[in-house]
Amino acid sequence: MIKNNKNISLFKNIQGALIGSAILLALTLPKNGGFIIFLFLLFLIPLSIQSLVVMLRDKNQRKIRGLKLAIWSFAITVSAGYNYYIHTSTRSEANNIVASIEGYKATNGKYPDSIEQIGLSKKDLRQKLGMSGYHNKNGKVDFFYGITYIIYDTYDYNFKEKSWKTYNN
Repeated sequence: MIKNNKNISLFKNIQGALIGSAILLALTLPKNGGFIIFLFLLFLIPLSIQSLVVMLRDKNQRKIRGLKLAIWSFAITVSAGYNYYIHTSTRSEANNIVASIEGYKATNGKYPDSIEQIGLSKKDLRQKLGMSGYHNKNGKVDFFYGITYIIYDTYDYNFKEKSWKTYNN
C-alpha cells in the first residue's frame, strides 16, 4: 500500500511534464509545426537551469526533477529528430525532381513547359513535397516547395546558381 501511494505521488509530480510533452509533440510533429519547439524552449531552458541548480542543492528533489527533465528531453529529441527526418527526406525528393528537370533540359535543350513533361502530375508533386509548384513562363523557370518545419515559407530552386534559397533570400 505504501509503495502504491509513492507511485501515485510520483505520477502526480511528473503529470505536468507528461501533459506538456504530449502537447509539445502534438503541436510540433505535424508538417510545418517544427518551429513551435522554439516557443517551448523559451521557457524550458530557464526551467531546466533552475531545476539543475535545485537538484545540486537538494538531494530530495533529484529524482523528481531529473525525471521531469528526462521527459522533456525525450519529447524535444523526438520532435527535433522527426522534423529533421521530414526535412531531409523532402529535400531529397525535391533534389530528385530538380535532377529530372535538368535531365529534360539536357535532352531537349529547354526546360519543360509543365511538370507533367517529366512524368509527374501536380497531384504527384503535392504528395511528394506538400505545398509545391513548377512554372515555366517565357523561359523563366520556378520550382518551389514549402519548408517542412515552418508554415508559410518556401524553398525556391535557383536553376542558374544550382542552389536552394528561401523566399527571404
